[in-house]
Amino acid sequence: MNIVVKTTDGSVYCRPDTTWERENKDLFVPDGIDAYTYAPVIFARISKAGKCIGEKFADRYFDSFNFGALLYVGDNLATGSCYDHTSVLPGPLYNKIVLGGKVNEYILRKGEETIYSTLVGELESEVRKAIAEVSSIVSLRIGDYVAIELADRKELVNRAEKKVLLNAEFCENPLFDFNIVF
Repeated sequence: MNIVVKTTDGSVYCRPDTTWERENKDLFVPDGIDAYTYAPVIFARISKAGKCIGEKFADRYFDSFNFGALLYVGDNLATGSCYDHTSVLPGPLYNKIVLGGKVNEYILRKGEETIYSTLVGELESEVRKAIAEVSSIVSLRIGDYVAIELADRKELVNRAEKKVLLNAEFCENPLFDFNIVF
């Protein structure tokens, strides 16, 4: 299983599945890491293998989606995106039909402060476009995730803060809720 990421600047890279955090456990920061940055994402589960998928056919290649966050260490994408438990991609997944809902909102919070929010109805075409773009570079297999960064990376937490709660909700349903502990 691969996690293929399309960044806000149009770059495409793959994260190993060891980075996938799906159990909602607290993240205890390894020594040597002073800060994490984050990017909110929408991700789609690939349900049919494909390569060089046309944008108008992308709906045939994914069956579900959800929202999450990617955590980064430093500025180097190659090394900063490979740390364990830094791909926060929760389950269960939502049927892709929910992408058409104009009033469904994704909210990402640091403690009680909202650090990102968006309405899902604006993202349907972005998911199709991203699947087409990444499949021109990477062969997609059943079970892979295509994650699309929704905003530029920003600092989330640093060692001086000691502990921060990261939580999110979609359609007023909790997605994840865990602490990042230095």
